Amino acid sequence: YVDHFGNCITNITKQQMKDVGKGRDFDINFGTKGVVKGVKRGYSDWTLNERFTLKTYEGEKLALFNEAGFLEIAVFRSNPNTVGSASTLLGLKFRDAVTVVFKAP
Repeated sequence: YVDHFGNCITNITKQQMKDVGKGRDFDINFGTKGVVKGVKRGYSDWTLNERFTLKTYEGEKLALFNEAGFLEIAVFRSNPNTVGSASTLLGLKFRDAVTVVFKAP
């Protein structure tokens, strides 16, 4: 579903990812515009230094697990009322396919 922030919530759980992935790296594929490598721990989980600030990452696609434990696709610092959201910027809608491709061990 698409939440009121425009983030796209999947039916893929953190536990499913752990059970199937067994610690392997993975890509999350969606729509025609999307590949995300890995899952962030939260919206502020970015590598920061003097070259890379939070502003550097504005508009970046990200995946994370929400408080209910479901995989969420979002756009960092998006705003559905001004610049758009994951749903509008990435073209994701209810029932669109999101696939997780695990890499070989």
